[in-house]
Amino acid sequence: MLIESPVAPGGPIADPVAPLAAAWQLQKEHAAFLKRQQPAFRIRRITDVRASLERHRDAVKEALHADFRKSPESVDETEILPVVLEAAHTVRNLRRWMKPRRVRTPLYLAGTTAFVRPEPRGTALIMAPWNYPVNLTLGPLVSAVAAGCPAIVKPSEFTPATSAVIRKVVEDALPPEEAFVVEGGAEVARELLALPFDHFYFTGSAHVGRIVMRAAADHLASVTLELGGKSPTIVDESASLPHAARVIAFSKFANCGQTCLAPDHVYVHERVYDRFVAELRVQIEKIFGADARSRMESPGFGSLIHDRHADRMRALVREAVSAGATVHSGDPDASSGRSADAVVLGDLPAGARVMEEEIFGPVLPLVRFRALDEVARDINLRPKPLALYVFSSRAGSVEHLCHATSAGATVVNDALIHFLNFDLPFGGVGGSGLGKGKGEAGFRAFSNDRAVLRQHLRPGVLNLLYPPFSAWTRRIIEWLLRLY
Repeated sequence: MLIESPVAPGGPIADPVAPLAAAWQLQKEHAAFLKRQQPAFRIRRITDVRASLERHRDAVKEALHADFRKSPESVDETEILPVVLEAAHTVRNLRRWMKPRRVRTPLYLAGTTAFVRPEPRGTALIMAPWNYPVNLTLGPLVSAVAAGCPAIVKPSEFTPATSAVIRKVVEDALPPEEAFVVEGGAEVARELLALPFDHFYFTGSAHVGRIVMRAAADHLASVTLELGGKSPTIVDESASLPHAARVIAFSKFANCGQTCLAPDHVYVHERVYDRFVAELRVQIEKIFGADARSRMESPGFGSLIHDRHADRMRALVREAVSAGATVHSGDPDASSGRSADAVVLGDLPAGARVMEEEIFGPVLPLVRFRALDEVARDINLRPKPLALYVFSSRAGSVEHLCHATSAGATVVNDALIHFLNFDLPFGGVGGSGLGKGKGEAGFRAFSNDRAVLRQHLRPGVLNLLYPPFSAWTRRIIEWLLRLY
């Protein structure tokens, strides 16, 4: 039975809290219908989401510029294109993902066949962040639709213009019993977390991730947590310095540094430290502008999300410099309002807050090192990162770091781009996340692997071990123990 949507399409939400239980019930009742649908149905739904996003492309660009000055090119590259690519990848592979997978049969279960059948987990809650609101909202939604899960979607309250457009995109593509968007702030989030969803998919800070995980525990529900962390980058003495500097400058300072996957700090071998700093200055100027004003007005640079975050960036730099840090590049005093320059720091004192907290802004600390072991030791003293970036021409150094550290992903001689390989699982480990997303991993996140075993013999082989026990029973047990 279909219930009228508790959120009127295109209209304002008079009371965003009151309809949530009815919305969840609407989707709960519809979940059984979705579970029965064949791949063609889900493929059509994913295609509808993609088509709706493409129809609203101009509105998405306008909204993201209004929320934090993202350029049209940045929106296409980092918001729209990744969703389109993931939707295409999912459509291409979904039939294969949905097929039951036959598994091997051990000798002692001769006469049986066994399969793993992916089935929808059920109702899902998708809570998205503000830094890439379209990409990190609609990407998980594609995975939920692929798995056959109805989803309630909550975009961030910090990007209100974009959240409104996301709502239109979803409403134009999917009926409310399959997916709809709820706007609002912390009060709405609390009400949503109180509902007994079958799966919680959250992207954001570790602090809020803990709150989501506690709520999921209350419902005995599964979770996917895509968090952040201080992703370290290593430039050894064998690296191509112009290439490393260009990649790091772009990946760190694009979107004003507000990328969970961005390099947080860079370990640079002492032999190439000065040359790397010089190259980094050159690349920052090439990509974003020759002076602070040019950079802050650059379409590719953007602005910080709100005044509170901008004040935090200024405080991090001010505290580090007052404690003896060196400003290698950028003008910390040029920042105003939500605009801030790209600042590179070196010679950081022990205990500097900029080295202890996730930065999530246009501030890049550099750390000199002599040996890879000291870098690995420092990384291992910190929470496990979402990504580790290594710039080196030595395969042995890369292997050493992979064995000596732990991270959600490792990228060699580049950064960020693993996000666009949908055959790779995306996610963190430990403090940087729980579970994986994107592509098949995203489909699996919203799916339960249901074990199915069919007995073809009557009686089965193991029936020989039923009581009453005999000498024959004991011989079979001894034989199995010796065999295995």
